[in-house]
Amino acid sequence: MIVLYVFLLLLCCILVEKLLHNRELNLLSSILAAVLVGAIVAIFIILIFPTNKDNVLDLLASPLEWFKVLVPLISAILTGIALFLAANTNLQTAKNNQNQSEIIKTDSESKMILEMIKFNNQILRDIKIADKNIFKDSLLDIFNKLSSTVFLIDRGAVYVKSYLEDETNKNNLLNILNKLSYAEGTMYDRQKLNLLEIIKHPDIENCRTFWATVNSLSGPIAVKFGVLNSENYYEFNESWDRYLLKGNFITSSLMKRHFFDDIIQKNAAEEIMNQPVSFAEMTEVCSAIFDKNYEKLGHFFRTTHRIIKLINNSFDGNMDLKKEYFGILRAQLPDEVLQTIFYNSVYYKKGYGMGLQLVNSNFFGDKDDFEIETTNDKIKLYKDSQHIYIKNIILCSSDCQIIFDFFTSSIDRVKINNSEVFKEKLEKSFESNQVDSYSKSLNSSYKGKKKYNKNS
Repeated sequence: MIVLYVFLLLLCCILVEKLLHNRELNLLSSILAAVLVGAIVAIFIILIFPTNKDNVLDLLASPLEWFKVLVPLISAILTGIALFLAANTNLQTAKNNQNQSEIIKTDSESKMILEMIKFNNQILRDIKIADKNIFKDSLLDIFNKLSSTVFLIDRGAVYVKSYLEDETNKNNLLNILNKLSYAEGTMYDRQKLNLLEIIKHPDIENCRTFWATVNSLSGPIAVKFGVLNSENYYEFNESWDRYLLKGNFITSSLMKRHFFDDIIQKNAAEEIMNQPVSFAEMTEVCSAIFDKNYEKLGHFFRTTHRIIKLINNSFDGNMDLKKEYFGILRAQLPDEVLQTIFYNSVYYKKGYGMGLQLVNSNFFGDKDDFEIETTNDKIKLYKDSQHIYIKNIILCSSDCQIIFDFFTSSIDRVKINNSEVFKEKLEKSFESNQVDSYSKSLNSSYKGKKKYNKNS
């Protein structure tokens, strides 16, 4: 009897533990636990309060004794059932209250998201009232900057700076200049001193002046090595005249002494000017454009960032609801605005926070939206997705690669937890599908492009 009592007690404890902690048992299990409790209580009474019978079997053989046992047993069972039913009811009530609370919370967050989207739409309308083409013009400014003479001069200036920071290169040029002697105060003397200052202190502005001069005035050797392009020769002369060193000093003194030969030949050998647009160059150009327009567009980007973050936090783990609300937000945005959000999130430091929230969001389309072709040189060519049109993309190959790698569900957002890691991974993705030349970098079918304005 004692063994039976212990066994029933252990079984009851297991059922009670599951009922109270896991909250997964049904009503039948609760009643079974109650019956066990009643049986345990009854057996406990029999063991503790012995009768005049010699043993338990003799006790149970008497109908009168049966009656004496069954009354407390039934009472204990009914009491146990009542207690467990009450406990189960309380647990179900608590669970229902929790579910109701979650529903109310979800409804409240959904209402807040929709209100913020409505507010964001008003911000967008106000922006367009003030400047209806600001998003298109911002994207066009990025494209035109990348395809302009200014961009190539800036790239050349970076090359000149690295060239002049090499002591051997610097000393060779200084030796040529120091051998030139002019009357003090003459125009040639001033030009020589000016050039000496540039070479001794190669800051980026001085290097820009130097490279503009090389391109504009170095003549046949620049054409021979492909540095000077006949198409932009006059653009150099007309647009950069205020930056140039005066031509007579260059042509009559320096050209005869092959002053520019080495710097031009090394540039050509390394194909500096024909390198594809780099991630750093794209970031610099986009940052300049977004900095210029920050007062006009900053409020919109911050609010959009907040909406995206709220959607992520409110529906974390519920991809269906998250997809639905991202779709509602995206549906409010014209193509050029959606595209501007992409460039702001990828190539602008102040936009990295929004970029992190967009990772794995399918905001610009999911993996199935992108059809991929691979060319003979292994460059992946992306076709139009449902939300992003290739004609709107500035750096077609690299930009599409980033969209596919980061903003579809092909990556785990949790693995990218700060801006520095985000930037490093962006650059790696950018370079993984980079074309082999400057001319191929820019999307030849970009719908916003227009003829280069030499005053840009």
